[in-house]
Amino acid sequence: MLNLHEDNVSQASSKSKTELADEFLRNFFIKFGMKKTLDQFQTEWYELKSTGELDMSKIPTIPGIY
Repeated sequence: MLNLHEDNVSQASSKSKTELADEFLRNFFIKFGMKKTLDQFQTEWYELKSTGELDMSKIPTIPGIY
């Protein structure tokens, strides 16, 4: 018998251990004080996203170890 609670908990914990590549890059830029690079990334990212040129299904998740 499938326990839905355990399934939800395992999904939630796996999501908290990984992050999307864009979040990883933002955190990296912030950590190393790369404000201009972060600003440019944000501008380009949202422009591509708003025009539909960014395929979100191709964005990888980054393991929490990184």
